Amino acid sequence: MRQKNLTVLPDEIAILKKLVFLSVMKNSLTTLPQSMGNLQQLEECIADQNLISSLPASMGSIKTLSVLQLKKNKLADLPNEFGKLKNLKIVEIANNNFTHFDSCFYTMTGLNLLNASNNAIFRLPPEIGNLKKLKELNLSFNQIKEIPSTIKNLQMLEVLNLEKNEMKSLPAAINELKNLKVLILTGNNQLSSLPANLGGLQNLETLVLSYTNIQTLPPSVYALKKLRTIMLVGNGFAAGQREILKKNMPGMDIRY
Repeated sequence: MRQKNLTVLPDEIAILKKLVFLSVMKNSLTTLPQSMGNLQQLEECIADQNLISSLPASMGSIKTLSVLQLKKNKLADLPNEFGKLKNLKIVEIANNNFTHFDSCFYTMTGLNLLNASNNAIFRLPPEIGNLKKLKELNLSFNQIKEIPSTIKNLQMLEVLNLEKNEMKSLPAAINELKNLKVLILTGNNQLSSLPANLGGLQNLETLVLSYTNIQTLPPSVYALKKLRTIMLVGNGFAAGQREILKKNMPGMDIRY
């Protein structure tokens, strides 16, 4: 049912009780029918690129659902009942109208990937630390001003993308993300320093700091043995600072 100019998904979808995969992307749907809750074997629901502004609470009863893709819609919230979806592994809500995370997100404790980029989210509450199975968190292109210290609870996190937000600092607790491989901070132009203990990110491979106000790196970074790439494009790193990095990080791929 992809790209069929649908404006309504009929209630009769519920007769497909053994349906495991549903894609209705690239239509003109504004919601999904309440009867979706009868699809008790559904594992993947792909509804990207529609006009969806609300979803039925009944979907919170689909215990088999593991993938929910809702990119490029008009959503500002999800029903509280979605917090019952304990088997969700992937949630993508990029390019919507979210200004915050509803409480239901923090009980989706099976999540491996959460993509909430390109919204208007301005606050990340401490409950983000509940999502202990997250491996990838994409919060790029929002309005987030600070990251709570509970971020340290995301011990499986490998990719943290905070590009184009409004952060002025990072919590010292970020150094406890022992499995983090990629940290992206591009475009946070009010960010002028990194935590002194950033060297605790012992598995970090890529550090992207382009178009921030960071012009020096804490010495602890020199001890990151797995770090291969540092992006510093547009930061105005002085020649003296470049020499310090070159001396302390020989062989590093540093891009200015």
